[in-house]
Amino acid sequence: MIHAKAMRRQFNSEIELDDFSSTERELLKKYGSWMESLSNRGIDPYTNEQVRFVEVANREKEPRTGFECLWIKYLDAVKQHKDSKTKRIISLVESGSLSVTRLNLILDNKNKFNFTDADLEKIYEEIQRQKPHGLTTDSFVTYSNTDGQ
Repeated sequence: MIHAKAMRRQFNSEIELDDFSSTERELLKKYGSWMESLSNRGIDPYTNEQVRFVEVANREKEPRTGFECLWIKYLDAVKQHKDSKTKRIISLVESGSLSVTRLNLILDNKNKFNFTDADLEKIYEEIQRQKPHGLTTDSFVTYSNTDGQ
């Protein structure tokens, strides 16, 4: 029942599927949520094929079946997309072109990137660099509330 429920759920791809054939896109549309649930351990495998699929998704075994090859192709495409976005973001961080608000938004969504600890440290350092020394939102509110007294 849990597997059937995962198969009925709409698959929300993390990337555009332009590099996938129409057959691959249809398979991902139909089975992507189920494959994702299996590989993320959202559902337990109950056949030997499903156990093997999880092992392949975890890079413990090489893909052999069409489903395994498709899922690895998808995971590789997601990783490549995240790596590309990560490089762009870190380049912008290093150039100082992102506001604190934007940097905090990036941190709130860091699972959409492949940040290393060093990348995250650069983001935190840039936030600290841009903060006015000794001033916080709270101190501004307190100052503006007493301004007329």
